[in-house]
Amino acid sequence: MRTTFKAIKSHIFAIAKIVFICTLISCQNKDIRYLPTFKEIDSRFLIDKNDIYISIHDKDRYKIVNIKDPQTSIIASKNSLFHPFIFKNRLIALEDIANKGYYTATDDIIKNLCGPSGFDQLYSLNNGQLLIFKELNDPSVFLLDSVKMKKVRIVTAIGKMNGAVYHKSSNSVYLSFDNLLESINLDTYRQTIIAPEFRGAKINLSLSENNLYFTSNSSWNYYAIYKLDLLEPKSNPMLVYKSNHDLCQPVQNKRYLYFTEVVNAEYILKRMDLVTRNIATLTKKGVVYDFQFTNDRMYFSYSDLNFPKCLIGYQETKKSYQHIPVKNDSVNGFSFKSFDMAGSHGFEISKNRVKTKGIVIFLHPGFQSNYSPRFDDLVNNVCINGYRVISLNFPTSSGYGKRFLESDYDSAVGSVSRCTEILKEKYKLPFFFISVSAANPLMETLCESASVNGAVSLFGIPKISINTSSKIPTLYILGKQDRLINADQREKQIRNAKNNNFSCIMYPEEGHWFRADKNLNSAIAAIITFFENHS
Repeated sequence: MRTTFKAIKSHIFAIAKIVFICTLISCQNKDIRYLPTFKEIDSRFLIDKNDIYISIHDKDRYKIVNIKDPQTSIIASKNSLFHPFIFKNRLIALEDIANKGYYTATDDIIKNLCGPSGFDQLYSLNNGQLLIFKELNDPSVFLLDSVKMKKVRIVTAIGKMNGAVYHKSSNSVYLSFDNLLESINLDTYRQTIIAPEFRGAKINLSLSENNLYFTSNSSWNYYAIYKLDLLEPKSNPMLVYKSNHDLCQPVQNKRYLYFTEVVNAEYILKRMDLVTRNIATLTKKGVVYDFQFTNDRMYFSYSDLNFPKCLIGYQETKKSYQHIPVKNDSVNGFSFKSFDMAGSHGFEISKNRVKTKGIVIFLHPGFQSNYSPRFDDLVNNVCINGYRVISLNFPTSSGYGKRFLESDYDSAVGSVSRCTEILKEKYKLPFFFISVSAANPLMETLCESASVNGAVSLFGIPKISINTSSKIPTLYILGKQDRLINADQREKQIRNAKNNNFSCIMYPEEGHWFRADKNLNSAIAAIITFFENHS
C-alpha cells in the first residue's frame, strides 16, 4: 500500500509540475517580448513556364501561391501545404495533415500509387513526366512514369538520396545516393556506377545539355565543383572550380555557372563566367537556399539575421533585386560577431540596445549540419528578451571542410565543454544551454559535468538512458505528433526519473517543430520564464 501511495504521490507531483509550467505560460508574463509574426516562404519553390509557385507560411497556414510578376494569387490554402511540383501538367503539393512529418500528395492518384504513408524524398523530372521518390520506412527508390502510371522499384536498400536529374538523349536518370552516383537507363533499367574513383558523396546534381555538374570532397578537404560529359560516360569528371570553402549547388545558365560558397557558415551566391573565369559575388551575407531561372531573371530563397525567409528576384541586366511577392519588414537591430574558440566556430548573437541578462549556448540540431546566421524564430526571440545567444558550430559540423566534419563525438563534447568554461569566466552571468532535436544527447552529456543554471531541450532525440541524478534544472519541450520521437514514452521516461530538476511540456498538435504561432510563443514564454526562475 505504501509503494502504491508513493507512486501515486510521485505521479501527482509530476502532473502538478506540468500544470504549474502551463499556468506560467498562460499567464503570459508581461515582461516577455515577442517578435511579430512574419510571412515566411518555404525554401523550395517551383518555376514552370515563367510562373512561380511557392509555399508561404502566414498565420498558421501554409498557402501555395502563384506569382505572375507583379500579381500574386493564392492557389490553395490549408494548414500544411509544401513543396509544389508538376506531374502530368498538373500542379501538386505535399501536405502533412496530422503534422507528423508524413508528407502525402494532394493528388489522390499519386497518393494511392505512391503509398498513403507518405514520401521521404521526391523529385519531379523531365518537365513533370517522371517522379523519383523514396517512401517513408522503405529503403528503396521508386520511379513513376506519367505514361505507364506504374510504380517501379529502381534501386534497393539505400540510405539517403542526394539528388536526381533526367538526361533526355540517353533516356536515363542520374541518381546520387549515399556515396554513389549511378545512371539508370529507363528502357532497360540497367544501372551503371559513375565516377567510381571518387570516394565519398557526389551531391548537388544539375544538368546543362550533356554536362552533368556535381560537388564532391573526394580529393579535397572542401566540396569542389566537377563536370562530367555524358556523351563520354567513361571519361573522368573534370574539376571546374575549387576554393578553401565548401561549394554547393552548381547550375549553368547560358555562359555562367552559378553556385553558393559556404563562407563562415553563410551561403553566399556567386557566379563564374565560364569563358573568362571571372567570379562575381551576388550576395554578401546570409543564406541562399535555392535558386532558379526564368527568361530574364534569377529567383532565390534567402534569409539573414535581420530578414525572415523570403524570395528575391535578381535581374542581371539592371543588377537589381526585388522581393517577391512582398518585402517583409526587416526585423532590424540584431547583430552577430563570429569567433573561433577551443576548436569550435561560433557566433555571438544579440539585440542592439537590450541589456544582457544571461548567456545561452545554442546547440544546432544534429551532427553534420550547422548553424548559419539567419533569422530564427527561437534565437531571435530569446535575444530580444535580454539573453545573448552563443551558437557553436562544434566539431562534426558541416561547412568547415571534411576533416572538421569527420571529427568524433568526443571532440564535439570536449570543445563545447571548454567553450562553456571560457564564456562563463568571460561574462559572469547566468548561463544556459538550448538544444534542438539530435543535439539533445550532446547537451545531456555536457550537463553531466558542466555547471550551468539550466538547460532546455526542444524536440530532443533521447540518449539511450536519462541521467536520473542530474542536478541541472532541465526543461523538456515535446510534440505529441513527433514521428522521430515517441513523445509519450519520452514524457514517461522523464517523469519516471523522479528528478525534481526535470520538467516537461507536451504540445498535443505539434510534431518535430512548431507549426502554430501560438505554440511557438507559448514555448518562448516558458523558456524565458524558466531562465528567469533559475538565474
